[in-house]
Amino acid sequence: MAPRFSYRFYGDSTLSGERHTTEAVRRWWQRSFRLMPRATFDVLDIVVSGSPRNTSIATAVAVHGTLADGSSYENIFNQFMHMSGAALPRSARWRTPRYCNGRWTG
Repeated sequence: MAPRFSYRFYGDSTLSGERHTTEAVRRWWQRSFRLMPRATFDVLDIVVSGSPRNTSIATAVAVHGTLADGSSYENIFNQFMHMSGAALPRSARWRTPRYCNGRWTG
């Protein structure tokens, strides 16, 4: 995670609130899995815009699980992220393969 960030969970539940440290987010996820130990997450959509040095990312994710009292929980949540100053190491950069003169290159 970045040195400075904000992780906010909206609503009026026991998980609601805003976290600003890696430790606080770790504790939040631990609590989430105590409340819903077998939660499953299905990524519904991911939208990415911008360059590696100025990237905006949005996700839509469905969560399904059973709460401690046996009732089921379902929700769709969105995450919005912004990365700035990131650069991929040269070995991680993707190349677009090309078919030229009967063989693939790139």
